[in-house]
Amino acid sequence: MRSNRGLHVGAVAAALVLAAGAAPAVAEGDGACNDGDACLYYNSNTKGARFDHRYNVANYAGYTFMRSPDGSSGTGVPVKNNAASVWNNDPTHILRIYYGSNYQGPVQEIGPKSTANLDPALKNNNASGSWTAQ
Repeated sequence: MRSNRGLHVGAVAAALVLAAGAAPAVAEGDGACNDGDACLYYNSNTKGARFDHRYNVANYAGYTFMRSPDGSSGTGVPVKNNAASVWNNDPTHILRIYYGSNYQGPVQEIGPKSTANLDPALKNNNASGSWTAQ
């Protein structure tokens, strides 16, 4: 019985360590599109629900659009392959939106403090996003 309890405690500790290590490093923001955020919108012209992040995101799977002051259309919809427009609210970095996960395939660059509708190849075909210095 004692060894089973030790195994159980060890398994719980290991699960907690794995869960902590598996979480993305604050990739998803608060939906406010603060200074320094990349903001992806469900609709064109930066309308509808949005998702914001400050760090590179190798795969938008698992993230969902949040209701925003710009509209609720798309709230709860997965971000991966459902974004139509972007606002790069960072003053010094270029935002890159990629067709494929892990920063692969066609890419669209959005300059600092700029908005853009995603190109036809990327509209509703967005899988990852990264930052690069200007």
